[in-house]
Amino acid sequence: MRLISQILLTVAALIYTVLPPLVDFNMSHALHPEWSGHARFHMVWLVVANSSLGVLALYLIWGRANQGGLVLGGIITALILGAFMVAAATMPMYDGALADVGGVEPGPGGLDANLLGFGMAFAINAFGLVLAVFRR
Repeated sequence: MRLISQILLTVAALIYTVLPPLVDFNMSHALHPEWSGHARFHMVWLVVANSSLGVLALYLIWGRANQGGLVLGGIITALILGAFMVAAATMPMYDGALADVGGVEPGPGGLDANLLGFGMAFAINAFGLVLAVFRR
């Protein structure tokens, strides 16, 4: 049961640890010419902070020999992915958008790729965390 939990938590953590630096450090985000320098600064800060926390979560999931490390790694991931969900849910309050014109293309069924990917990661992490907490 522990191994299944570790694998699920790892998949979820890798999604926010590895993918955003690959997708966001380009002209659609961090180098976007129409974004203010301050907005680009916050983008880089967010991606580096989240990826750094992802590395910590992966260490706790695999490098700690106790259940506490596994659960804490899953909680860190839940907080990062949960923050994305809060930002997505509150977009009308700050005139936000999941993508800009020319940004990430819609995923299957026209769903936003960010929402689809991070939503699936959130669900995978939740399942892995439940297994970690309630394992026997």
